[in-house]
Amino acid sequence: MAKRATAKRLPGKPSLRKTADKLWSRIVRDDWCGKCAVCGNPKIEAHHLIPRGNYATRYERKNGIALCFTHHKTDDNIAPHCNAAGWMHWLRENHPQCAHWYRLHKWDKSAGIKTQTYFVEKIEQMRPYLEPAEFAELVGPTLLGHLDNYSA
Repeated sequence: MAKRATAKRLPGKPSLRKTADKLWSRIVRDDWCGKCAVCGNPKIEAHHLIPRGNYATRYERKNGIALCFTHHKTDDNIAPHCNAAGWMHWLRENHPQCAHWYRLHKWDKSAGIKTQTYFVEKIEQMRPYLEPAEFAELVGPTLLGHLDNYSA
């Protein structure tokens, strides 16, 4: 007999990962007051100091910095995706606390399979950094119901 879809079914890992990524990005952009750390431009993206492929630090608030598109991906002098050495020099000079965090955590490694439970726990860990209404909007009503039952 085929599995029946129910309203109580937890979303799949890809959906949970996407939600966790969205929450992390919002938290990082909020931490930087909605402005590029380099130039103050309000059109920003959240950049991972340690690449997001490393799940040990992927959802850490301190692993993020807000950058405009230019300073994130196209500036030949300091964009981390164009000039890693120039970026690290700029980061050390302008945000030494971020550079220090990076140095302490760049070798952190996470082992194991990323299950639905893993993503639910990461999403729950990010809840306190957002207003309840904003968190509810970002996760959606179905997942919010699961999270409320999970933490109860």
